[in-house]
Amino acid sequence: MKFSERMAAVEAVLFACGEPIELEKLAAAAEIEKEAAERMVERLNERYAEQGSAVVIGKLGDSYQMMTRPEY
Repeated sequence: MKFSERMAAVEAVLFACGEPIELEKLAAAAEIEKEAAERMVERLNERYAEQGSAVVIGKLGDSYQMMTRPEY
């Protein structure tokens, strides 16, 4: 699986989950290492910021959740 496909899988899991998901579970769902999952979350947040998206991936302890930016 290509990097872009794995990143899309991370994004899809975060979107579908709807609530915080632990990094370990996120990585397992996307079939990647935890460090790779963290890098992909960072890249997704960079992409969202560049596009002026209303969406952000927030870190809540050891978990991540897709949410709207606080200003919205």
